[in-house]
Amino acid sequence: MAGSNRMWTALRLALVLGVAALAMPASALDAQHGKGDDSSIEVTGAKTDLTFAAAHNVHVAATSSDDIFVAGHDIRFDGGSADHAFAAGETITVAGDNARAFLTAGHDITFESGSSASDVIAFGQNVSFNPTFKIGGSAVAFGKEVHVQAPVGRDLVVAGNEVTIDSAVTGNVRAEGRHIVIGPNAKIGGDLSYRASDKIEISPQATVTGKKVVLPPEKNSFTWGGHHNTIHMGRGLHHRVLHDVMGGLGFIVLCLVMTAAFPLLMARSGAMLTRNPLMAAVVGLMVLIVGPVLSIIAMVTIIGLTLGFVMWALIWTALLVGFVGAAAGVASLAGRFKADGAPALGPQLGWTLVGALAISILGALPFVGFWVWLLACVLGTGAVAAQARALMAKPA
Repeated sequence: MAGSNRMWTALRLALVLGVAALAMPASALDAQHGKGDDSSIEVTGAKTDLTFAAAHNVHVAATSSDDIFVAGHDIRFDGGSADHAFAAGETITVAGDNARAFLTAGHDITFESGSSASDVIAFGQNVSFNPTFKIGGSAVAFGKEVHVQAPVGRDLVVAGNEVTIDSAVTGNVRAEGRHIVIGPNAKIGGDLSYRASDKIEISPQATVTGKKVVLPPEKNSFTWGGHHNTIHMGRGLHHRVLHDVMGGLGFIVLCLVMTAAFPLLMARSGAMLTRNPLMAAVVGLMVLIVGPVLSIIAMVTIIGLTLGFVMWALIWTALLVGFVGAAAGVASLAGRFKADGAPALGPQLGWTLVGALAISILGALPFVGFWVWLLACVLGTGAVAAQARALMAKPA
């Protein structure tokens, strides 16, 4: 049940990003950013385009018919609305905001009031859903402390050291943690599946319509916050999700840094992927197959040993940058960038972020994830290698 829910949630997010990338031109982008540790941004008014905002303090009160992406230290959604709201920061507060879905990652995340028509996904140190917030679909929450008092319209998946569930959940509940509390206001319409490494407390007033299933213990563990705060994770669901999230964040940072450092190379690589993906695939396969063979041949000779190691280093670098090239391909397709030069850095970074998110989410899907990363590796490596060679051959 939990695995299928995770796959379905990831698919929906991937579809959202894919539709956004394919349907909107670069001009359909509202980007704001602040500079410095005391920068502040107010995102207000009516929005019809994809919105990006980044600053130390971000206050979102806009009414948007499209998606909103926000990054900062202190983020507050207050009285507005959006199709999908994405936020990453130290402190994230949702107060009176309505969206089709929320996806948040931070230290302290609080859903005070408002509603989500569909799903909510939250990763943080402390995650709280107050009773005045309403979740129309499913909810997934991972953290050190997770408190759910908001009603949930479908399924609920939570994991943490301290987990509290004290609200009505229409569907099934899966809870994993050290200490789990099912409060007196809990009304679970489906099954309750749980794994508690320390103890579980179920209030006599709580109701569970379905079955109570004790999940088997796991051998390995993941320590969050010290020796006394241990979540038994092993190969469980939250371990896999945490691995996917951390890997995805690292990939996104890499894509943004490489794009900022080499905007022309990334723009031309992305344009090649949209213009001639077959040629990119051929070059990529040559780099991935012929390159290692030549380096091994060089290594077997004493004179070519150093050259062989240098070739291996270049191949691994090309692989790493190749994934960024794949994200640039999505950015080029979405932004309709021209191949004769680098676009404005703001839109290029924004659409590269969308591309990196799409690849990360699709790459985390069961069964197809491996092929997504393999395809991105081959195509991206070929495009970057071809365009890097063209730029180096071009006279200054």
